[in-house]
Amino acid sequence: MATSTLAEKINTLLEALKQPSTIKALGTLAGVVGLYIDPDKALEILIAIQVFAAAVNGFYDANPRKAIPVEKAITPEDVSAMVRAEISRLRAEKAKANP
Repeated sequence: MATSTLAEKINTLLEALKQPSTIKALGTLAGVVGLYIDPDKALEILIAIQVFAAAVNGFYDANPRKAIPVEKAITPEDVSAMVRAEISRLRAEKAKANP
């Protein structure tokens, strides 16, 4: 059985803390503790947890991507055509759902 040094354990902990899921779990745990301490503030605690999770997601990118080469620049006309196509698709789905 291999034994770990304190430095290895600390490095393992620091690597785990870099993961967004670990940060979210710690935020949720803190929220549960806060809920236990003051149940009257349940809504505020839940909102704080969601804001915390959104901040983690917004500022942390586990898979940073390189710039994807684009064959041609997207023009305003292309964007307009994509929006019109999406609106048409949504209208067709709505019409199908509400005969």
